[in-house]
Amino acid sequence: MNAESSPKKTRQVVRGNGLYRMLRAELSEAGCFQPATARSVCYGLFVLTGYAGAYATLLTGPGIGARALAIVALAFFTVHAGFIAHDAVHGSLARNRKLVACVGQVFDTLLAALCYSYFCHMHRRHHPHCNDRSRDPDMQSGVFSMYRQSAERKSGLGGLIS
Repeated sequence: MNAESSPKKTRQVVRGNGLYRMLRAELSEAGCFQPATARSVCYGLFVLTGYAGAYATLLTGPGIGARALAIVALAFFTVHAGFIAHDAVHGSLARNRKLVACVGQVFDTLLAALCYSYFCHMHRRHHPHCNDRSRDPDMQSGVFSMYRQSAERKSGLGGLIS
């Protein structure tokens, strides 16, 4: 980078930060950053009840049709448990951090089988580099490919799947 482009880039970053702050202030004033606690409780109860019902159905040893339906329901509720954990990472469930961490552990670690602490770490690394192929951890995988160049570089199981 030469000396001429540096001040221009600095002005763009400052201008971008100013726009960000202005947008954030407007959204905050509109109430967009208030936790949706009541909605989240209802949603969480829906997911827990559905998950427990589907799991209990499997424990009864049902026929093949009911078993298949219960497995599909478990998959559905597992995905929604992940959504709740994602909301927990963003702090949109409640202001109490310990409560939010507990909810995240239940819905992510227990129901979705993804360590909530690890998810928090990776998700916080994702946001500053969203969709940047070289720095976004969501774009990196040894097995799956999110873009063509990644698929072309893979070998072994990753190459077979890609």
